[in-house]
Amino acid sequence: MTVITNQADNKRNPFMAPSNGKIVAWAIKLGHKPSNKPGPGQEKSNLAFFQDTFGSEKFGKGPVARLAILKRQGSGIEFKLTDQSPAVKLTGPFYHADTVITLDRPMPIKEGEIVGLTSLTWIPNVLPKDMGGGKAGYRASMKKNQGCNVPQQIDAKPQKKVDSTREYGCKFDSRLFYKAYFVPN
Repeated sequence: MTVITNQADNKRNPFMAPSNGKIVAWAIKLGHKPSNKPGPGQEKSNLAFFQDTFGSEKFGKGPVARLAILKRQGSGIEFKLTDQSPAVKLTGPFYHADTVITLDRPMPIKEGEIVGLTSLTWIPNVLPKDMGGGKAGYRASMKKNQGCNVPQQIDAKPQKKVDSTREYGCKFDSRLFYKAYFVPN
């Protein structure tokens, strides 16, 4: 799914561009690598669950993500994907560290557009709202009327086609750990 951070550390819309510019790099901090051993009463390990549920032929079974530049359509909850970075396989040094990914092609962004994060498989980087300092929340590329609980999250698809419009109807009170490095024009 594709997500937009709409609040972090009590700040609203922290990933909205304050002026025209470009995104030159991004960073992500992953949590623990899921266990590869089944827990009590589990048939599969957490790692096997994520790999089997969210892995893909194109991107493999590990965590894969990219940035998305999104433009709000009207005053509602629909957003148009205007640009996206290349996909990055998030293995090795990405666990427990802020790992900076410099973009070969800076991504232009206009004032008011928002930097989102697209998970093409799965990403272990969400913390509950009480573990990150201040109020936090994000919106996901899911239709509100289809529900916003675990089964719908598992079936959610990322917004991948540039110039497509998608509803971001589900709000979650958790914190995502990614950054975008913005340079004004």
